[in-house]
Amino acid sequence: MSTNRQAKITKKNNPIKDEEIIEGFINTYFNLDDSISRIYQASTNLYTLIDLLIDEGVINKKEFEKRKKIVEKQTIDSYKKAGIGILLHDHAWTNKYQLTSDAKIDCQSRIQICKAVCCRFTYCLSIQDIHEGIRWNLSKPFTSIIGDNGYCIYFRENKMKCSIYEQRPLGCRLFDCRTDQRIWLDFDKKIINPDLDKPKP
Repeated sequence: MSTNRQAKITKKNNPIKDEEIIEGFINTYFNLDDSISRIYQASTNLYTLIDLLIDEGVINKKEFEKRKKIVEKQTIDSYKKAGIGILLHDHAWTNKYQLTSDAKIDCQSRIQICKAVCCRFTYCLSIQDIHEGIRWNLSKPFTSIIGDNGYCIYFRENKMKCSIYEQRPLGCRLFDCRTDQRIWLDFDKKIINPDLDKPKP
């Protein structure tokens, strides 16, 4: 991305404020310090317990390693679902300008019905989005920011359009509302979900 394009995003569209950066750093460092201490203590206790159980013949080491892989996957999935840790898009390293599978939807013919509700959802950013200067929630990295009006901070409600559409995040490009019943009960017939005013991010 060119320097001019990046400047357009960072300087003209809701520039990051100094107090936001400070708040983010303070929050991050306190959380890191607390987490590191807890992880160190928990790891020490856990490894001690595992060694004792193996030495006493209570558990089989080979079976333990096999089971660990299964539990590890379950843990990672549950962390993602709970929003724990750093949240990046599943395709975080994808070049969004070279996508061939982004959703092709005629939003203009539907926006008066759906009220651009997709711009009220929270999306995980990609590495490319972050480097371009697209703002993210400093207390929940790296997710998009929802403003006081309930929409993404880059959405212009008076114009019903995205102010950085050409540089919009990867998650926005890949989101496909056609099968999302939070929005449409029947996409083809343009039947909206009556609970649309209460979307679940």
